[in-house]
Amino acid sequence: MLEQEYPEDTQIVTQLTPDNTEAQVDTMRIRLLLRNILGNAIKYGLDNPIKIITHIVEDKVNITIEDKGKVIASDILSQVFEPFYREDQARQRQTGGTGLGLYLVKLIVDAHKGTNYL
Repeated sequence: MLEQEYPEDTQIVTQLTPDNTEAQVDTMRIRLLLRNILGNAIKYGLDNPIKIITHIVEDKVNITIEDKGKVIASDILSQVFEPFYREDQARQRQTGGTGLGLYLVKLIVDAHKGTNYL
């Protein structure tokens, strides 16, 4: 998926669980979740490498995405998953987007009975 979605010069490092690991997930929604998170990491990551780590803990799949981009201020951290929220409203035309990406991520994580951490 990664090779098809992102330019070759995008530095994405993966540490994934073995290929024979299975999980019951909504594949289309998980792809959307990854597309939204990775899109933000690329857009705001200041051209730094992005790391994707997956591992199994008990019966859950943990997905960690790390980037070295712009840090979200702690006073607005709780708001980033709200619909239509954008940290800098003045930049909306420059950066594009509707402010729904992380809201959709939250809905997908909730639908899979997961939790999210920033």
